[in-house]
Amino acid sequence: MDNNMLRFVECNLPILTVLYVRLHVNLFILSVGELLGKC
Repeated sequence: MDNNMLRFVECNLPILTVLYVRLHVNLFILSVGELLGKC
C-alpha cells in the first residue's frame, strides 16, 4: 500500500465510519420496527 492510498484512507476514514455506523443504525431500527410490528 503506497502513501497516497494511505493518506486517502486516513482523510476519508471519518466519512466511511459515519456511513458504516449509519447503515447499521438503520438496519437496527428496521429490525426493531419489525419486532414491534409483530407484537
